[in-house]
Amino acid sequence: LRPRRDPLLARHPVPGGDGGRAGEEEMVEGLAREGLAHRRTATADQLDTACWDHPHRNTKRRRNVLADLRRAIGPDHLPRGPTHGYALSPAVTTDTALFDQHLTLADAADNPTHKAQLLDCALVLVKGPVLTYPPRTEDSYRWIDDDNLLAHWELKNERTALTAATTLLDLDQPQRAAAVLEQALHALPLNTGLTEQLMLAHTHAGYLDAADRTYQNHRRALRRHLDLDPEPSTDALHAELTQRGSHPASSPPSSSPTSSSSKPV
Repeated sequence: LRPRRDPLLARHPVPGGDGGRAGEEEMVEGLAREGLAHRRTATADQLDTACWDHPHRNTKRRRNVLADLRRAIGPDHLPRGPTHGYALSPAVTTDTALFDQHLTLADAADNPTHKAQLLDCALVLVKGPVLTYPPRTEDSYRWIDDDNLLAHWELKNERTALTAATTLLDLDQPQRAAAVLEQALHALPLNTGLTEQLMLAHTHAGYLDAADRTYQNHRRALRRHLDLDPEPSTDALHAELTQRGSHPASSPPSSSPTSSSSKPV
């Protein structure tokens, strides 16, 4: 799963707005990349340098964007910092920081229902890339995002989704588990572990046709985007579930999903 971009996330949404995201994307992204949400302060020069090739030409632009941000989230949450810089209040955080906070709480949760709720709170934050770039610079910087995704976020979010689904299956809530996995696969449509777990969740819910549809969609996506076939474990699970549909049995399928952590696709 790719967490949606990591700019300011106001916990006080703007009426009619998008969670306090006002102004131009590159400035908001710059606030995140410069660590403003973590260090709590950043200078004007740091923001200008992070956002534009010619910082000295964009002083007015930066001021206008930050003025829009201040109006969006409230002046108390983006006050002027020391040495003509900018500061953030503790009430402002990032999607990725919130994601990690939910995971920490879920790890400490003893109640499976509460744990599933916390994991779901983390996963609903996952909407798109960790960072996004203006079209004119996307080709130059996309490799950074892809490397970050494959090396860190895909693995972390895959584990989170699989843990949430397993917890929900243990609670005998296969349809909720399937919903979690379907959301995850919207962000990572080629992920083997999520696909296999979704096939199992559909089967536990009694929807063998949905399990077959999940496999077929995965097979077509792999062929279209990577010119690859499904992993042998996915083929084997599909064959077992197909046979199970032809010869219904009372016990659940014996196959377990193979995590793609060792081989993300």
